Amino acid sequence: MFKTYFEQLIPITPTDSIDTDKLADFVTHTHVRKVLEQIQETYPNVNRETEEIGLALAYLKHYLPASEVPKLYTLYGDFSYQAFIFEEVNGDDAIGISLDMFLGPDYPYKALDPQNPLFSDYISRRYTRQYIPIKVLGIMSEDILGPLPGKRLIDYAIYEGKKQYLFSKIFPKRTPAELLEYTEAEYDWCVKSQLGIWDLYLDQELIYETNQQKINSYVNEAPRAKGMPEASPGRTAHFLGYQIVKAYMEQTESSLSDLMAVKESEEIFRKSKYKPKRN
Repeated sequence: MFKTYFEQLIPITPTDSIDTDKLADFVTHTHVRKVLEQIQETYPNVNRETEEIGLALAYLKHYLPASEVPKLYTLYGDFSYQAFIFEEVNGDDAIGISLDMFLGPDYPYKALDPQNPLFSDYISRRYTRQYIPIKVLGIMSEDILGPLPGKRLIDYAIYEGKKQYLFSKIFPKRTPAELLEYTEAEYDWCVKSQLGIWDLYLDQELIYETNQQKINSYVNEAPRAKGMPEASPGRTAHFLGYQIVKAYMEQTESSLSDLMAVKESEEIFRKSKYKPKRN
C-alpha cells in the first residue's frame, strides 16, 4: 500500500528512495491533519461497512466462484478517488477506500474546488457511509465485467445494467434506488416515466449514438437528463439498461455467470425483447 499511496495517489516519492522532507510536510500539513481529524470523528470504526461488504463478497463468491476476495484499506485520499483497486507486491488485488470522500452531505466539498463537477451538490450528496459498500463492490464488478464493449449509448446501458443486476443479487437488502445511487423520488420518476425515456431515445435515435456530447447526460453524471423534466435524474441509461438486463434474464433463464460471460451488448438487447409497457 505504501508504494501505491506515495507513488500514485499522493505522489511524494516517485522512486525507491523516500523524500523525508516532503513526507514530513505531508503528514504535518494543517489541511491534512484537519481532514484526518474529521475522518476519525466520523469513522471511529467501519465495522458496519465491512460487515456488509463481507456479506456481499460471500454472495459474490456463491454466484461467481472464481471471484477473488481482496484486502481492504481505508485511507485519506486527498479527495481524489472514492475507491480504487490496486495490486499488492505479492500480486494480490486490494481495494483502497478514501474515507475523505465519504464524510457526509454536510461536509463543504464544493468549497474545496467550486469548479470541480464531482463536488456538485447532486453528486456529493452521495458521499456518505451508506455508499461505501456499493463503491467497493462497484470497483470489483467493473474488474469482473472488463472494459466497456463500445461507445454507443446501448453499450453504456447494458454494461451498467449488468452491474446493477449483479448488485441486486449481492445486496439483497438494498433498494433499487440505493443501488442506482438515485433518491427514491428519482427512481420513482424513472419507473413511472420508463416509456417516456424509451420513446425519447427512439425519437432522438440515441440507442446506437456514439457522439458523447449527445448522450453524455444519459450515460454520465448530470443534474438531469437532456430533454427530460426537471424531476428526471442524469444517467437514465443506467436505469433503462437494468430493465433490459432483467428482461434478458427472464427471457433466457441465464445464470449470473452466463450473463457476465456475454460481452456483446447487442446480443443482450436483442434477446431481452425489451419493450416498456404503457401505464
